[in-house]
Amino acid sequence: MGYTVFSLALLGTMYVLFFTGNLAPVPGFGFILGSMAVLMWIVSFRLNRKWNSMTPTEKSMYSVLNELRWFFILGAVFFTIDLVPHVVLILAGSSIATVTAAHWTAHLLLFAYNVMGARIAMSFFNPRWKNQVTIIVALIGASALVASLMHPDYFVTIPGSEYPLLSSDRTYALFNMISNITSAGAFGLYLVYKGLTESNSAVRARAVLMGLGLLCTVPAGYIIHFVHSPYNPILIYTAFTGWALLTGISALLTIRKPIAISPSA
Repeated sequence: MGYTVFSLALLGTMYVLFFTGNLAPVPGFGFILGSMAVLMWIVSFRLNRKWNSMTPTEKSMYSVLNELRWFFILGAVFFTIDLVPHVVLILAGSSIATVTAAHWTAHLLLFAYNVMGARIAMSFFNPRWKNQVTIIVALIGASALVASLMHPDYFVTIPGSEYPLLSSDRTYALFNMISNITSAGAFGLYLVYKGLTESNSAVRARAVLMGLGLLCTVPAGYIIHFVHSPYNPILIYTAFTGWALLTGISALLTIRKPIAISPSA
């Protein structure tokens, strides 16, 4: 409950600041990236504390908890580092080459995060397919990283904004959307579908929440890359908060009562 209230309070603050004209585009993006980092660090800390308190036998029974732990650590580090190219370097007046290099480095972590998300989806219902899924998602994600290297970012001047906004090349944006859809999108949908057909109410709630949270990354990416609207910030704030909130609740529920999963299930 506390995590939910805190997440919604951050979102509400961004709404108020935006509609009162007190949250410019670049600082606003910094606000949501910083909020995501804080939320994921909170869950990471809780998962790490729970994992370290377990006996070796418990760790072998509840391996999905360790995967969740690394999943949120990767997400927390990604959003922390992503603040650098999107906000810190832009405010500092750095060159586009420097910003692009930092942005690509951050997306290496997002790539690993998406791979781990797909593995977790398999851990819930079909652990024996994790390695095959890892290879497929990794290959698709790697193609997006290569496209990013070949088609660097650029700055977009926003009327009325003191600072430019970092924007991705359209080719990379397309590859990135394909990567998002085939990782977080596909396996988020898989979790929702399997969760809704699950008889165990605890597993059902965690799977559906995790799936819905992962699905939030797809509209978030689409809005960032392809939507050009005065209300883009509000759409991004909402999608990102749903991403951290829903996946976070799922993980916190798992901390309360871990799920035992057989590696050969």
